[in-house]
Amino acid sequence: MVIDMNNTQQFDLCIVGGGLVGSALAIACNQLGLSIALVEQKTLSILQPDNPLDMRHIALSHGSKVIFENLNVWQHLKPFAHAIENIHVSDQGMWGFTRLSAKEQQMPALGYVIPYHDLQTVLSQQLQACDNVTYFTNTNVLASGLVDHDWQLTLENAQQINITAKLLIAADGVNSHLRKMNNIDITEKDYQQTAIVTTVKVTHPTNDVAYERFTPEGIIALLPAGDDLMALVWTVDNGKVQDFLDADDQVFLQQIQQAFGYRVGKFSALGSRQSFPLKLAVAQEQIKNRLLFLGSAVHNLHPIAAQGFNLALRDIAGLYDVFKNHLTDIGSEIALKDYVTQRKQDQQRTVRFTDGLVLLFSNRFLPIVKLRNTLMVLLDIYKPGKAWLGRYGAGRLGKLPSLAKGEQ
Repeated sequence: MVIDMNNTQQFDLCIVGGGLVGSALAIACNQLGLSIALVEQKTLSILQPDNPLDMRHIALSHGSKVIFENLNVWQHLKPFAHAIENIHVSDQGMWGFTRLSAKEQQMPALGYVIPYHDLQTVLSQQLQACDNVTYFTNTNVLASGLVDHDWQLTLENAQQINITAKLLIAADGVNSHLRKMNNIDITEKDYQQTAIVTTVKVTHPTNDVAYERFTPEGIIALLPAGDDLMALVWTVDNGKVQDFLDADDQVFLQQIQQAFGYRVGKFSALGSRQSFPLKLAVAQEQIKNRLLFLGSAVHNLHPIAAQGFNLALRDIAGLYDVFKNHLTDIGSEIALKDYVTQRKQDQQRTVRFTDGLVLLFSNRFLPIVKLRNTLMVLLDIYKPGKAWLGRYGAGRLGKLPSLAKGEQ
């Protein structure tokens, strides 16, 4: 493909995908003075639901909060954030449990719960203040090709737009169109599970405690969402999910009550239910010639440890440092290989850890159940183990990128 260079907008970087990952990356790269094209296929809706129970939530680690602080974004997110100061992990009908405490970890909080709508809105507002970002919405990549050291792309919305970029980044989700266009295979594991996501109202909220409870029906996560609301994620086997989705609200509330118990009192109301099939998907390549895959386009994880978006933010922080060291050519082979080298350990550890948790806590084979309960008891009394787990969950393990440095 050859583009008429007299009618072409030139950029250092083109990001395809204007969701949370693409937006956060654009904000970070704007600080480096890079010129950025951000291309989004849809016009992102940021309408706030009328019913607070219809809010969807996302969990940010402490490390992600630090990254957002260093991007000057956290001050705008803070009013919507609900701190997780304690985590309680248990197994229904068994003796094992583990408790994690921010105070014990010497952190202000282990993590934060933020309505997805508010996070998306704040990032959109921050993008509008970025002098170096050109945002193309409701736009498709009609054609693309690498010519010498530049990607040449034709975008199509109401008209055709030609752009060039030294580096192309695919942040276009688990079904990445760019990944398919460039013949990148994925390694996939189907967990045969579906996540049911909603918000529930409880009579005795514990506003700083998050719960993870393992039940015969699947794993329940309850996260503090302010006042008497808690965000619920319930992973159930595919063979049973339709029964849970078809149940009326009162029956579903009773099912939650029976599985979770009364630690937060009674479940009295819930919002609309959404469901998401759960698969582990890892791209076999995350870089090609002047092309890089980011977020769920390269790693799509089970939500058991809430690591998907947090891992992507750590990858963005790693990219920030690489770009800072290679500003003359951010898409060069040496720059992309530096990124892969720096991020490989954290990425592989997170994929293995998340997958291992699913295998351990989804298994109802009695010897495995007894083993994991014993491990939880031992972990609860073994402070070095809890410290490692706390730092891992908070995104504080290993060598930290500069954006992740700050409050420990």
